[in-house]
Amino acid sequence: MKSRSSGFSLIEIMLVIAIVGIIAAIAYPNYINQVRDGRRAEAVSILLEVALAQERFRLNSPNYASSLTQLGYTTATIQTTAGFYDIQIDSTKSTALTFEVSASAVAGTDQVNDTCGNFVINHNGPVTTAPNANQDCWN
Repeated sequence: MKSRSSGFSLIEIMLVIAIVGIIAAIAYPNYINQVRDGRRAEAVSILLEVALAQERFRLNSPNYASSLTQLGYTTATIQTTAGFYDIQIDSTKSTALTFEVSASAVAGTDQVNDTCGNFVINHNGPVTTAPNANQDCWN
């Protein structure tokens, strides 16, 4: 009797590699989108936090704050924890009745290529900005 050698044939290995490649081609872009969404959510969360701090500041003052330092932050520009967005108050648009806080993607990071672009919130709420004027970016 002939004994059959154990192991994998080249065809079986190629099939496994092809299946893994197809799964990776589908899964990796979805993973990258989820990571970007998480980074975006962090920026939006901080923007909402700063907007709330602006409203608290306005309760005790005749104006909105013109910088983050007036709200108790250590610097005039802060970064998200992961370092993908810079948050700052636009001092030229902060008056007694208005304020504007922006989150802009840090140059050299993946978020620069995000379709939602930068985020802005003012005294009226979220503002849609270029390149994508899509309110879904705030969700």
